[in-house]
Amino acid sequence: MKANGRGAIAVPGYKQMLRRRFVQGVAAATLVSSTRAAASTTKRLLLRSSWQTVNIGDIAHTPGMLALLERHRPDVEVTLWPSKVGDGVDEMLRARFPKLAIAETHDEQLGALAACDFFLHGSGPSLVAAKDVARAQAAGKPFGIGGITLADRDITAHRDLLAQARFLFLRDSDSLRAVEAAGIGCPRTAFGPDATFAIDLRDDAKADAALADHGLEQGRFLVVIPRLRWTPYWEIHPGRIQPDAERIKVNEEFADHGDRRRRARRARPAADRYPQGTHVVRPRDVGLGLRGR
Repeated sequence: MKANGRGAIAVPGYKQMLRRRFVQGVAAATLVSSTRAAASTTKRLLLRSSWQTVNIGDIAHTPGMLALLERHRPDVEVTLWPSKVGDGVDEMLRARFPKLAIAETHDEQLGALAACDFFLHGSGPSLVAAKDVARAQAAGKPFGIGGITLADRDITAHRDLLAQARFLFLRDSDSLRAVEAAGIGCPRTAFGPDATFAIDLRDDAKADAALADHGLEQGRFLVVIPRLRWTPYWEIHPGRIQPDAERIKVNEEFADHGDRRRRARRARPAADRYPQGTHVVRPRDVGLGLRGR
């Protein structure tokens, strides 16, 4: 591994692997025409993604997958079936992907499902839209699953559905081993990176400002993002999710630790705060997609 010119760590062959996995799955094993589509030259793909907007990772799944589709299947007409695209996500997606159709209402989603030639479940922490994958299967639509994590309970609960997918890409080796051990009969089961790695959105102005603020030089730092808290979904969805006292305690402990570290760091000159080679979150290479990891 080596640092690339944008200040992130480049893994040799990673982009080639990402492209190969995607092309093998979506280009070779998907987009099989239905009887209705046989007379049409434009294939329609329905992407089920955009799980929520409360964290940057869940936002990034969709633009990452859309960038892959744009790069490797520019001939395909893509419609997004989202869970949520509020908080400015809708505008961001339409600005980057002006040809994208978004099915937001129930009727639009049912219409998009009826019209599509292939149903693609995007990357995520699980088979998030299992019910909608089952709808696609019931409607006779070929479908694939890209870049997800599966717990043992998910494999058991969705065994038949997983076996009917044209492909099943798992984003971590534990999930892949579990699926293989369970003997799921999917025609193509393999490791497939989370689609967030393919995102190409960036904000150069904010990135350059962050570099200057932290005294960093391009190509001479490593980004490390530890998980030091539980996402406070009880605050994000009050009433629907009950507060968890143990997780709240962990969050408060690490928040206090982080505040002390930040106060101490800001008291030192910029050059001493971040010696070359230490870590900092950089919007250009991190955030929306962890570019270059």
